[in-house]
Amino acid sequence: MEFVKRHAFSQADLALDSEVLHTFWHNALAVLQSLQTPLGVTASGRDDQFHAIFGRDSLWTVLLALEAGRLLQATKMQDEKIYTPSLAYPVNYHTWLHELATTVLRGLASLQGRVVNDFNEEQPGRIIHEYWDPVPQRMIVARWPVVINGRYYGAFDSTFLFVITAAQVDAYFHDEALLEELWPHIDAALHWMLDWSDLDQDGLVEYSRRNPEGIGLANEVWKDSAEAVQPREHEPLRHPLTWIELQGSRLFLQTRVTCSGAASLTKNRRSRSASG
Repeated sequence: MEFVKRHAFSQADLALDSEVLHTFWHNALAVLQSLQTPLGVTASGRDDQFHAIFGRDSLWTVLLALEAGRLLQATKMQDEKIYTPSLAYPVNYHTWLHELATTVLRGLASLQGRVVNDFNEEQPGRIIHEYWDPVPQRMIVARWPVVINGRYYGAFDSTFLFVITAAQVDAYFHDEALLEELWPHIDAALHWMLDWSDLDQDGLVEYSRRNPEGIGLANEVWKDSAEAVQPREHEPLRHPLTWIELQGSRLFLQTRVTCSGAASLTKNRRSRSASG
């Protein structure tokens, strides 16, 4: 605990002035590069267990990479070169980060829900939980709900994170063309929040598994294992479930993103269109 307190978030660490930290930095970037695909970031290598695009994980990768970019700017290290075997030539972190962010947002936008399908939890505007190509045989045998185009949408937080990430990327890069391209998908995600995230209109966002056979995740948040929610003894777990973390995401959207991000996305888009 003392070590964590002493070293967490220190600028000396971020300055990368030691050979060890430099090695960690470049190794971490090399791993991320190896996991990048045209649709985003996979959770593991091709021969490992989770070679799939996970919406939540991809978006958090971008959000944390953006924070690293801000910290590098604060320490005047934004021109730090990235050398990895997967790159034909070295690039600076800012350039690589823009590529990462655009790839993830475009990829998830292309996989965004378009119809209502309770089998794989798809709804218009919803962002995937996972996308497999090809679908592993073990999942086909288990009838995991990815057999429809390799897509499963049982992640309640991914759509919130998509809008939050789009707003953060716009604030960081001010990429007008990217904002215009993503706008229909941001709009669809916001409509999903209005239409699907609070079905009983009690002011709290909640979800229920809709698969008619009870197949798929019972817990559609980052703690998605079957043991993540423990009801009282002898009491069954009843949906809908209202997670406190999701209320935080909704509040973040209402206060910081809806006012200064998602709404400013609208304002930025309109002002840019008018000036163009």
